[in-house]
Amino acid sequence: MKLWDLSTHHCIQTTVAHRSEIWTMVVNQAQDLVFTGSGEGALKVWKIDREAFAQGLKGTETGEVLD
Repeated sequence: MKLWDLSTHHCIQTTVAHRSEIWTMVVNQAQDLVFTGSGEGALKVWKIDREAFAQGLKGTETGEVLD
């Protein structure tokens, strides 16, 4: 799963969580959960940190995203 900066068109984070390709991704109506489904038949749920999201991403000079 990749996180993209749409203003620069660069991938800023890659999360490897499935053993094969992610075939589907859905955000729930409250926009606090992301569901991913992959080719190996796994379904995973990700919680969105809304406070961190509202503050925006912070990066280093090398482009690395800070937690």
